[in-house]
Amino acid sequence: MKKMLAILLILALVLSVAACGKKKPDASADSSDSVGTTEAVSANTENTEESEETAPPHTHSYTSQITTATTCEKDGVKTFSCACGDSYTEPLAATGHSWDVWKNADEVGYLTRSCENCGNTETKEGYLEMNVLSIGNSYSQDAQRYLNQIAAADGFDLQVANLYYSGCSLATHYSNMQNGNAAYNYDINGATSGPKISLEEALEKQDWDVVTLQQVSGDSPDYSTYQPYLDELVAYVRTYAPNAKIVIHQTWAYEKGSWKLDGAGYGKTENGKMLEDIKATIAQAAQDVNADYVIPSGELFGKLLENNITALYRDSYHASFGIGRYALGLLWYRALTGNHVANNTFADFSEPITDEQVAAIKLCVTEIAAKHGL
Repeated sequence: MKKMLAILLILALVLSVAACGKKKPDASADSSDSVGTTEAVSANTENTEESEETAPPHTHSYTSQITTATTCEKDGVKTFSCACGDSYTEPLAATGHSWDVWKNADEVGYLTRSCENCGNTETKEGYLEMNVLSIGNSYSQDAQRYLNQIAAADGFDLQVANLYYSGCSLATHYSNMQNGNAAYNYDINGATSGPKISLEEALEKQDWDVVTLQQVSGDSPDYSTYQPYLDELVAYVRTYAPNAKIVIHQTWAYEKGSWKLDGAGYGKTENGKMLEDIKATIAQAAQDVNADYVIPSGELFGKLLENNITALYRDSYHASFGIGRYALGLLWYRALTGNHVANNTFADFSEPITDEQVAAIKLCVTEIAAKHGL
């Protein structure tokens, strides 16, 4: 029995020693396995990055929509969006008011007008009236023939006077000014009135709001014929009518084929060249005397001809009694008052003008006036 116990004790001791001699797991091996896993993940990441680098880049494709509408007074916003979620905005400028003509307000001594787009109204003190004097000749006479009546159709009292002296140049106006010559017919609203008067007498007749000056048509393309006469005349006007605006009237070129083109130093087909020279000299004249603006009658005739409205002349250089004078009157009315002509109803012409021609003339007047900021 004792032997058996001794054998079992020895066997238990041997097993215990064997268990203690076993190797523990190698921590460094675990670490190696961990590093290996990390490297594999890193490699996979690098492969992914390489895959992303080789893929084609995204190109934005934007669609736009107005997210805030413009008004006459407030800016709007246009938003551009891509399917990827990217977006940006651009401002849209306020449209500004489109005013109709000034009208008498309910209260005496005030004027009112409305915006054709938003309906807003504004009011100011004043009356629908203006006094205009032209130091001119037959060309300003043509321009003024219908002017008072065109304005009256809009309820505007536009009193226009023309110092008429046939073929009068700036040099002749200057001579008349210096000598006090009573050389002019005094035309009021397109009709001759009273005895001949001097330039000084005309300037003292009214508190003029506007005084227009022009060169005789044959000299209009040649700026050497303007000075020193224009400077002296403008200084004289500013002495007698200090509150008047100074406006230069741009005359028109002669009709193609006119004998007058030869006399002005052009070939009979060079009316376009004559107009370009007139535009250049008038621009220089307006700059030299610091004019308030130019009435571009010559450019209007050019635009009308481009639109196949050809019945502009009555003798190859003066304006025709119908279309020519009517177009000039509309342009002067727009330039002087700032009022739009599209809805003007005047139609008492000396020669027939069709409704289609009236509409085309109004479009040309509007385009030329807008070009000059009138």
